[in-house]
Amino acid sequence: MADDATTPEPEADDTFDVDAVIAQLVNAKGKSADKFLKETDVYTLIDRVRPVFLEQPTLLELNAPIKIVGDVHGQFSDLLRLFSFGGHPPAANYLFLGDYVDRGKQSLETICLLFAYKIKYPENFFMLRGNHEVSAISRIYGFYDECKRRYNAKMWKTFCGVFVRTPQATNCLTTSEPVYLGGTSDTNRWCRGTCRCRTACLLLL
Repeated sequence: MADDATTPEPEADDTFDVDAVIAQLVNAKGKSADKFLKETDVYTLIDRVRPVFLEQPTLLELNAPIKIVGDVHGQFSDLLRLFSFGGHPPAANYLFLGDYVDRGKQSLETICLLFAYKIKYPENFFMLRGNHEVSAISRIYGFYDECKRRYNAKMWKTFCGVFVRTPQATNCLTTSEPVYLGGTSDTNRWCRGTCRCRTACLLLL
């Protein structure tokens, strides 16, 4: 398996089934981390989610009811428990505030499931970019190493190319102030998001 960052990306799979990918990831809980998804499926997820992000504005305008989720950081089992508690999309609307990767052991499963839900339910499932979706951060704190170990370094670079397309902030719920997680290093926004409608929020911090 080549881990050179110049390794060509596999072509997108025309037979890709996002529902099958979601089912495969949701049923992966408790299994040892390896390659839950084929490499072509991961690259197809990236390829399919990119235009979804491009079609949405940098500043999202969202309304209640919506569940707000903070740092996930590759804690895939915790993410699945959160969906079990709050409801899997589209039973509930979600806004994730960023920091999906790094630190945890299953950043790939985490970001792939979130991307799959974004593709399947683009108007019910929203994702902002956190500071760990910046290449200079994820290169150091684990995501690069996970991609390189389990697939190849090119995959990390491809993910980073999509992260820069994700929205930066949202006017959400009953507050007119933008909600951020920690912002990104290139925007210098490091404030925590606030929300007056606390009963609508789930925070995984």
